[in-house]
Amino acid sequence: MKIPPFLEEAIEKEILKVPFSELQRLSHELSSLYLNKKKISALHEKAFLTTRFPATFASVFSVLSELKKRVPGLKINHLLDLGAGPGTTMWASLEIFPDIEEFSLFEMEPWMIELGKRLSLHHANKAVREAKWWERDLTKEVSFDPADLVILSYSIGELALEKGCLLLETLNPISHPYLILLEPGTPASFERMCGFRKLLLEKDWKLIAPCPHSEKCPLKGNDWCHFSARLERTSFHRSIKQGTLGYEDEKFFYLIFGPASKECNSRIIRHPMKYPKNYSFTLCTKDGIKNINITKKQKQNFKEAKKLKWGDLFHLNTES
Repeated sequence: MKIPPFLEEAIEKEILKVPFSELQRLSHELSSLYLNKKKISALHEKAFLTTRFPATFASVFSVLSELKKRVPGLKINHLLDLGAGPGTTMWASLEIFPDIEEFSLFEMEPWMIELGKRLSLHHANKAVREAKWWERDLTKEVSFDPADLVILSYSIGELALEKGCLLLETLNPISHPYLILLEPGTPASFERMCGFRKLLLEKDWKLIAPCPHSEKCPLKGNDWCHFSARLERTSFHRSIKQGTLGYEDEKFFYLIFGPASKECNSRIIRHPMKYPKNYSFTLCTKDGIKNINITKKQKQNFKEAKKLKWGDLFHLNTES
């Protein structure tokens, strides 16, 4: 996928104010800050736009696309973003749910809010121009208005586990029917998300993706669940990151809760192994982890299996 042209133009206007060599230096520093889990300052905002914004956009876009698949016909009027950064989720959501009428964005860093407002300034969508930005620390006691969809994207993982749990307890399935948690696809993030998953299930939230069940995760040992979103790089993006590939893959893990969805029996949780005469899939199912092999002799299944990729639902009948 690609960043929408209007957004790409707005980002270019921001970063062209900084000499290339300086932007490259700031990008290297930003990578080190993320690696060492240190706070990012306004000094690195242009580097953030160049390196992290496109990747987080891609993962949010991917997860929202999954929500739309799981709940066909879903209408989102009010989106609440907790830990909004410069509004990455707002931009991605418009690509999937273009009829959103209201955005409420909570962010603790003033420079992120100012950056988001600048990106929004000349947008054609009235809801974007009139988005409500709130400068709030999510670790403090905060209450939220009802919203159709609440998203915590790359934000709840920055809180202490206890604080994250307290934040989630301020939400409820009646006032906030759909809830998405999205974090980096690392073992540490996955472990924390499993804790949040357990808490929310105990609070009567209904899990609709990615898991095909609400039981304890069957993955054991050093294994963890995560997915990947592929983003096309511009030539400028490649130059800043000193990359040779025309794309990059953002690894992430997510949870979607909601009142209703299409049935989900199993999901592909690894890259499928595809050979000339057979395809092999690792699935998370209601009965645990399964390895399924589809051979060329199973003509219809083989044809359908060719289209399937990591993260997709697996819907083929392999019993016949």
